[in-house]
Amino acid sequence: MADKPESYLIVGSGVFGASTAFHLQLAKPTASITLIDRTPFPNPSAASHGLNKIVCADYGDIFYMKLALEAVEHWRTNPIFKDYYHESGIALLENVNMGRGALENYRKLGVDVKAEILSVEDARGRFGGVYEEAEWEGAKECYWNPGSGWGEGEGEGALRSIIEAAVEAGVFYVEATVERLCIDSSGICTGVSMTDGEVMSADHVILCTGARTAQLLADIVLGDKDL
Repeated sequence: MADKPESYLIVGSGVFGASTAFHLQLAKPTASITLIDRTPFPNPSAASHGLNKIVCADYGDIFYMKLALEAVEHWRTNPIFKDYYHESGIALLENVNMGRGALENYRKLGVDVKAEILSVEDARGRFGGVYEEAEWEGAKECYWNPGSGWGEGEGEGALRSIIEAAVEAGVFYVEATVERLCIDSSGICTGVSMTDGEVMSADHVILCTGARTAQLLADIVLGDKDL
């Protein structure tokens, strides 16, 4: 008799949940993977659902920069994302040397970028004069990277695209509101209970619920003296 496929429940279909479902299905093609959220996708309440999101690797943390460089390359080349990516460049007014830290990390990683530090006077005269009359009080300099950009997150944007790709790969999308986690006598989470009373069980439950995470965990924490 064939072994029962490994099962996963992913609660929350924002960027974390959608990406987890998609990549988990690719890594485990025989697994049963279900993505749950309370609205048709994409959920307009998700933090990742919005008109636009900055897409860049300009970070002072070199580990985070490495991850972001991989992500930016996906935005540029992956069919799931590339139609929703706009490499407009990014200009950051700052006074904490963040841009200089990003430039140093690019240098350490051997990444060739066209980013530069502009003086306030130089930045005022760039970009067609759009910032000429801007309020620059407190700004020390401007970090400019023409190789960064933004991604479309709302409506038919990137979030919908990756969930559609996940479903096409074999992920099940369920529209339901999770009310609580189901915990067995040994303290293992075995599934979730919906507001309509339906219970879904799985070998693994992954919470990608953002601000709702505390609410879902509250009953467990309050009921367990060891937590």
